[in-house]
Formats: sequence, structure tokens, C-alpha cells
Amino acid sequence: MKSIFRLCALVLLVAFAAVPALNAYAQTQMCFGLADADCKLFYGAFDSSNIAKLTSFQMTYSVDGKASGAQGGEVHVTGTGSFGLDTKAASTADSSNPMGALSALMFSNVIKASGGATGGTPTNVNIEVRVVGGNIYFNSPELNGGKWQYTSVSDVSSMAMQSFSSMSSGSSSGGSSSGAAGAMSMMNSPEMQQALAAIPTIPGVITATSADGDQVDGVATKKVTFSIDLVKLVQAKEFRPVIEQSLKSQASTSSMTADQVVTMASTALKDSKVQFWGMVGTDGVLRGLGFSLAFNVDDATAKSLNMGTGGSANIDFAFNISKVGQPITVEAPTGAEKLTLPGSSK
Repeated sequence: MKSIFRLCALVLLVAFAAVPALNAYAQTQMCFGLADADCKLFYGAFDSSNIAKLTSFQMTYSVDGKASGAQGGEVHVTGTGSFGLDTKAASTADSSNPMGALSALMFSNVIKASGGATGGTPTNVNIEVRVVGGNIYFNSPELNGGKWQYTSVSDVSSMAMQSFSSMSSGSSSGGSSSGAAGAMSMMNSPEMQQALAAIPTIPGVITATSADGDQVDGVATKKVTFSIDLVKLVQAKEFRPVIEQSLKSQASTSSMTADQVVTMASTALKDSKVQFWGMVGTDGVLRGLGFSLAFNVDDATAKSLNMGTGGSANIDFAFNISKVGQPITVEAPTGAEKLTLPGSSK
């Protein structure tokens, strides 16, 4: 049954990857059932003129995840803080050095996280992060004894780029990182890119609704929610190349046909839910983003698919924005200790 598990995971990955494809249709404003005014308001929030207004804001966000079944557990994360760009520093940064522009970034967050396996003792972590003057400052009672440490933004960015490069090269050479990197390689194949681009055009796969949201800083908002029907997606002829590509990558371990996979995946995904939402002020400025993911296989369905017992997984993410354009201040903590990352500058 590994094939069906892998395909279900791939379908969810494709659903998330469909967001850029959805954004690519912003200029043609495919409304997916939205009223014209709400459609125009939503897509207008991503115009360059409105995005440019997000040079500073306050944020609150949360991540809530819960899984049941053989490996159940929960995780909860909340964060509050501010984001800003020092426009003067950004304008004077050397255009030939992209890393130099990172010195204009200002960020301050207090993060609280808790989680653990079902029935076990939860783990709690508290973190404070500040980004200012081209450095990242970090403090956590649980992770580093509550002392301030720092490293440069450019070093962190360089390390991330090196890691990404290594993962990509591992995929192309068939190395040990072929798990995640292999999935990335598959996502970048021409067949996959064509399938992704087609998703917004498949009838009934994406639908949208709107509702009045909360007022933010005295501005009324609209919350627009896009829902992706994973069963219709799996069954669509435009998605067949994704299934065939997945089976091709498992040729040595699976003898299933594409039709068999479609039937089984449709059953496994029948109670799933994938939604993305955006909240936009009537002034056209983005005030929030988020997504909800629910995957559930009841015991009867699991038994019929020879998957053992059933289980579920739910993830909700919300990112809310307020006080757009208001000045922020982020101060570097005094007495912070330099943290040297592998391969970074001393």
C-alpha cells in the first residue's frame, strides 16, 4: 500500500503547489464562483501597488496540528511581533550584492510552541527572535539557556542555499537524499509543471466563497476562501500525468496501474479537505492569509484498502496583519554572543 500513501502525499503536495498556479491566473481573474466585486478586491491585494504598502506591519500567527491513529499527537505554535523594511538601507544597498539588501530587514517575534505524542508529556518551547542590522538574534530558555546569541542574516541565507543546492544535486545524482529531493525533481518535470498549470482550469476542482471578516484597524475586510476538491483532482484527465510519473518512480516496487491508483486514491481522499484563504481590507490591502488541511481515513475505509486502522491529520495555519505602514522599532539586545554556523564567516 506504499503506492497509495505516496500518491496521497503527492496529491497534497500538488494542492499546495497549485497556489502559485492559481496566482498566475490573477491577471485573468478566474473567480471560481466569487462575485465580481469580491474577486476584484482579492486579486487587487496582490497588485504591486498594494504589496508595496506592506513595508511594515504587526503580525500574529498560529499553527495547530493534530493527528490520530497509530502515531497520534498534537503541535501548537503561536507568534506575535512586527516586521519592517528600512527603506533607506534598502535603497542604498549594493544592487550587485543581493545579500546586502538583507541588512534592511527588521523583524521581532515572540514564539510559543508546545506538542507531543498522544498520551505523552508535552514539550514546551519559548523563543524570541529579532532581526536588525543584518543580524539574527535568538533567545530561548529551553534551547540555549535563555541567553542571547546571534549570527548574520547572510550566513543563514548562504547555509540555506547550500543545503538546497546539495539536496538538488543529490536528486540528480540519485544520492541518498532522493526522498525529498526526488519529489522536488518530480515537481519540476515538464509533465508536472503542465499538470500544475492546468489545475485552475479543471471544472469543479477549485471553488471560492467570500464572507465578511473582522474589522482590522477600523477597516472592514472580506475573507475569500478557495477550496480544492482532491477527489475531482485525482480523477481529472489533466492529473493523469502526475499519477503516471509517480508510478514510474516506483516501478521497482509497485505493479499498480494508473486506473487502480485513481480508484484507491479517490476512496482514501473522500473525506479530505484543503482550503486556502486570504483576508483583504476594503482599502485593498492584505490583512491575512492561511490554510486548513484535513485528511481522514475511517476504519472501514482503511480496512477496504488494506491500510490497517484508520487515522486523521489536521493542520490549520493563520497569519494576520495589522497596523500596516506604521513605524516599528527593533533593538539589538546587548551582550549577545556570536554563534558561528558551519561554513559561515567568523
